[in-house]
Amino acid sequence: MARRSRTLARGGMNRREFLRLGGAGLAGTALLGSGALAGCGGSSGGGGLTVASWDIASDALRNTIPLFKKKRPGTDVSMQSITIDYQQLVPRLQAGSGAPDVFSLAQQDFQNFLMRFPGEFVDVTDRMEKYASQFAEAPLSHARKDGKYFGVPWDMGPVGLWYRKDLFERAGIVPEDVSTYDGFIQAGKELEQKVGGGTKMTAFDASGGGTNPSHYHILLNQQGGSFYGSGGKIDFTNEKSYAAMDLLDRFVNEDIVIDTPTYDESSRAISNGDTATSMGAAWDVGTIKNAGGKDQKEKWDVMPLPAFMRGGPREATLSGSVLVISSQTQNEDAAWDFIEQALLTKEGQAESWAQGLFPSWEPYWETEAFNEADSYFGFPIAPKFADIARNVPALDYGPHFLDFQKPLMDAYAAVLTGDTAPQEAMAQAEERAASASGLGIA
Repeated sequence: MARRSRTLARGGMNRREFLRLGGAGLAGTALLGSGALAGCGGSSGGGGLTVASWDIASDALRNTIPLFKKKRPGTDVSMQSITIDYQQLVPRLQAGSGAPDVFSLAQQDFQNFLMRFPGEFVDVTDRMEKYASQFAEAPLSHARKDGKYFGVPWDMGPVGLWYRKDLFERAGIVPEDVSTYDGFIQAGKELEQKVGGGTKMTAFDASGGGTNPSHYHILLNQQGGSFYGSGGKIDFTNEKSYAAMDLLDRFVNEDIVIDTPTYDESSRAISNGDTATSMGAAWDVGTIKNAGGKDQKEKWDVMPLPAFMRGGPREATLSGSVLVISSQTQNEDAAWDFIEQALLTKEGQAESWAQGLFPSWEPYWETEAFNEADSYFGFPIAPKFADIARNVPALDYGPHFLDFQKPLMDAYAAVLTGDTAPQEAMAQAEERAASASGLGIA
């Protein structure tokens, strides 16, 4: 197909970028160097626990300490703040001493940590036995290696299509019109004509200026795709991978997208009304509220993603996190009790949901708090994403995914901004990923 260079509309920024970085991109840098040790003490002796996480996840865990203290009143808990690039954790795992007793890792990074730091994580298989059936398979798979569990799934990121109801109405679009990507593209052309003002159908990193090709991941996951072929070899050159990139390229060629490679630019596009939709995870609740403000209150809704073909799957997810116990701990039983109270009780999960972290643990989905209407949106948010989460396919990031990030990001940029076909870009990415990881190519 003839290809061309193009100048993309640029939007204004979003909080989702921060979470994307937490999921992957920065970790590779941390794993290559020693990093800083500031702010991260070692495992506690003398009956105490150290627990470490970042941002709102740290707040959620801190708020579960009273639950833990009810079970173990004599055990003190010290909370530590770590950064999402793991700079405080990696040196301590490398040294074999000083790691927190309990800490969080991104789901898509955990298999890499298990490979690079063997023996540094407690096997919780026996403890997880009675809980495993209470999780969706997608998050559960990231906590498992060789049939054993080395962590407990925490939050997950089921993805839907957020859309502006008022803009759809002005353009005469109904949800059924965008139930497939062909319909989505056609509706996008009509929307720009009828709404005007420079509003585009959707917004994402359409230039490769970001750090993580998350929309490629979403579309690959939606098809049940993978980064690996037979024998665990690298496989980016397959029809599902091409379909994901071809679709994103169509969005750009059809001129229905505003380019928002960073969090702030995505947020500004929402705030300014530059985009009518956002293909995003459940945690975008906070982004839309903050960016949309009072002027967009009750103007947003969410539905499943469009399908590649009518009747096809419409579910996808964007990573999440796990809680793990360091094998350096002197208080393994207490560390498990902390995780159990935080992630495997309704009271503990309420603290995570209060921070906007969508729980992987399904029993919480039945609670009143999880199902109540959101005052900003005017309807219950969580049940819509729970329906997606129940059926989402697992995306195998594997132990070498951090080695794949830069090659995939380069391929993504080459396809969307240049004259490179997906087949050529992904073949080049395979070669670079093989060189970085030492894996063969399928």
